[in-house]
Formats: sequence, structure tokens, C-alpha cells
Amino acid sequence: ASVSYPLRDELARTMSPGSVVSSYRAARPAKHLELQGVLALAGLEEALAEALAAAPELPRAMLFEHVPADWLQRLARLQCAALDTDYREIDPELVAAVHAAGYKLLCYTPNDPAHAAELVRWDVDGIITDAVDAIRPDS
Repeated sequence: ASVSYPLRDELARTMSPGSVVSSYRAARPAKHLELQGVLALAGLEEALAEALAAAPELPRAMLFEHVPADWLQRLARLQCAALDTDYREIDPELVAAVHAAGYKLLCYTPNDPAHAAELVRWDVDGIITDAVDAIRPDS
């Protein structure tokens, strides 16, 4: 099993991402559960930079509610592996641009199977959904 740790506003105000990564590694709930990545909201780029310094081997993703024009520079500066955004922000051109730049593209939260199927056709790399009963990895 694996988990990605989201860095949210509350966390950034109360704990440094470096200490979160260190604490998680020291007290993993199970030895087979590994921290696989760190996800930070746009605007918390300092937190993502600290996570990079504390654990450069962990993949990082930048989450944008609205994809900015300078997304490529921001992902490159923080050595991110992926861009994560609202599924309504995505079109085939963005998917192609993100992949051409060498990044993965993840999205949240299409809860309609038709929207999810369209994103799969566009080669989106990962879909986060609340509709796990209707949208399955094998569908």
C-alpha cells in the first residue's frame, strides 16, 4: 500500500513539511505502507520547497485550482513529477503539453463516469474521484 501526503493550509501553518515527512517515516502505521509523494496546493510552494529539501527522493505534485500560464516554470523550479488540477481545467491540449514537458497529469473530482471516461481517452495519468462505486480502475 502507498499514500501521498497532501500539504494543506492548516499543515503549512502548524508544521513544516520537512518535519511531517520525518515524523511520518519514524512512525509509519505499517512497515509496508510507504510515503510515495507529497502534494501541495498552489500558494504553498514554500512548503513544497521544504519537502524537496527534506526528502528529495519523494515525488512532488503541484495542485492548481486553475492552471496558471506559468505552470511549467513552477513545476520545474520545485522538481515536481506531476500537475494536479480540477478535471474541468483539462482539455486534450493541456494533457499533451504536460506530457510533452515530461510531467504526469492528475485530476480531481469527476464523479460522472462519462467525464472520467473522457479523461481516460485523453490519457490523463490519474483520476481522484468520490464515486468509487461508479468509477473503477478497470472500467
